[in-house]
Amino acid sequence: MDFERIMDSIYGARVEARYIDASGRTRVFPVAIRIDGREGTYRVDVRTGLTPWEAVDGGEGFRNLRQAKAHARRYLRAVKAQGTLTPTVDRPDRPQPGSIAAAAMARLGMEAA
Repeated sequence: MDFERIMDSIYGARVEARYIDASGRTRVFPVAIRIDGREGTYRVDVRTGLTPWEAVDGGEGFRNLRQAKAHARRYLRAVKAQGTLTPTVDRPDRPQPGSIAAAAMARLGMEAA
């Protein structure tokens, strides 16, 4: 997936999301992906033919463009694996609930995002 610079700190890509739905049919939807770095972090949003712009970064941006692009790729892999345009996408930069890292943060009085 190639991202094009649209404006200062805004990048975009258009791709086709392919997945097999619950009934076994192959579904193909156009997906626009926007990475917006204007607020100091890089937010990742997607828009399909069925939905308006929706954040897929868990409500919190990434520190750099490279991380945001990697998350956009994880989103597309999750679409295919989970068979939906609204998959659950883990963030490797955040401890997952129930993980050893999350437990350690809780013991230290820190909140795992």
